[in-house]
Amino acid sequence: MNAKRVVMILATVALAAGATVALAGPGGRGGAGMRGDGMRGPLGPLGRALHRLDLSAEQRTQIESLVAEAKPAIEALREQLRVSREEFQATHPPTSFDEAAIRAHAAAQTGIHTELAVATARLRARVLGVLTPEQLAELDDMREAMRERGGPPHDGPHGGPWL
Repeated sequence: MNAKRVVMILATVALAAGATVALAGPGGRGGAGMRGDGMRGPLGPLGRALHRLDLSAEQRTQIESLVAEAKPAIEALREQLRVSREEFQATHPPTSFDEAAIRAHAAAQTGIHTELAVATARLRARVLGVLTPEQLAELDDMREAMRERGGPPHDGPHGGPWL
């Protein structure tokens, strides 16, 4: 195998590891949701956006309950990603190359990422279901304002990373 190909493969592995860390969030625990009021964790930027809405006490309680119910499963998946990555890195130094091991690790990570995406999308949909049409419209306005400021793109109605 030529040196150029080895460098490309190592770069790909490094990017995949970096993406895993980024998806796991700060400290491997994911982003904070609604800071300061008990809604932390799996909602990430949506939680910060919800904090800016005028939620009723009942809505806040419902959302806290939904987050509390979903958080253990989401945290467990993030932990699986972290442990898997650390185990792979410990047994496969960057100076060696084992294509089969890399493919197996990537496939395992993909499965966990899929489950994490489903769990967070389910939670996001359930939380958005608690909001009034007016509050959903306000979230859409926040998303549009973020786009205009050059923020991350969000696809579909309430279907992007934070809405």
